[in-house]
Amino acid sequence: MQIQKNSQKIFVSYVLVLAWFFIIALITVPLYQNIIVESEARALQERELERESQRLQELQDIRVLMQSEDNEVVEKIEVLSKEFVEADIFAYLHEYTRSLASRRDMIVFRDMSFWTPQSTDLWFQSTTVNLSFVVSSEETLFNFMDFLTRDGGDYKFFIPSFSYELGELEGNFPVQLPLILYHR
Repeated sequence: MQIQKNSQKIFVSYVLVLAWFFIIALITVPLYQNIIVESEARALQERELERESQRLQELQDIRVLMQSEDNEVVEKIEVLSKEFVEADIFAYLHEYTRSLASRRDMIVFRDMSFWTPQSTDLWFQSTTVNLSFVVSSEETLFNFMDFLTRDGGDYKFFIPSFSYELGELEGNFPVQLPLILYHR
């Protein structure tokens, strides 16, 4: 009988220990899961903070670069941030045509139209300028296109697309040239 009572006590002890482990597991598993979720969220926030810190550092570097007096990048950006006045663009283009040295090289403007400015992602305005002109030779055309897109000019135009018939063109030929001008 004594053995049976000891067996029952041991069995009850095992049941109590197992019940105790079960209760502890019920309490600790959700706590452990919360700890894991919170640590993952914290790691995600730390990575986001690191990315934002790098972006902030890049912007501060750009600010320092923009504030320096003798900076080539600032000069290039200032060309893009000029005020847009149609008459000034018209005068700028005609100044080039008057500067052509020989009678053989000539450009005659037939039409110039400006589209409504549109905002860009970089906080500039973008205006499309459509030029229609007659040019005396391919060489004159390519020199004019180089003038429009060169770095040292008063304005910097971008040519989004351009096509014409290849080959040696004799005499004067018409050209349609779309340009994009970035400005404030």
